[in-house]
Amino acid sequence: MIYILVFLSDGRYERYQAHTVYFGEIAFDLVNEKNVNPAVGGQFENEDDDVENTAITGAHYLLPLLIEADLRIDSEGDGR
Repeated sequence: MIYILVFLSDGRYERYQAHTVYFGEIAFDLVNEKNVNPAVGGQFENEDDDVENTAITGAHYLLPLLIEADLRIDSEGDGR
């Protein structure tokens, strides 16, 4: 927990709690074929002390005309 101290002109101070907000995603790809790469990772989110961490698994595809496509399924059963 992070606190911010604000010093006042009369020598007193006030303490405020800082809110930690973060969002991140990390993925590890295994390059084993030319066009298909399996991947695993996670998504990490914290907003106003509401923490959501989900695991992600999927694959990256390289389609004709060099178009990249992702197929992902997270630990809550949602597809992307």
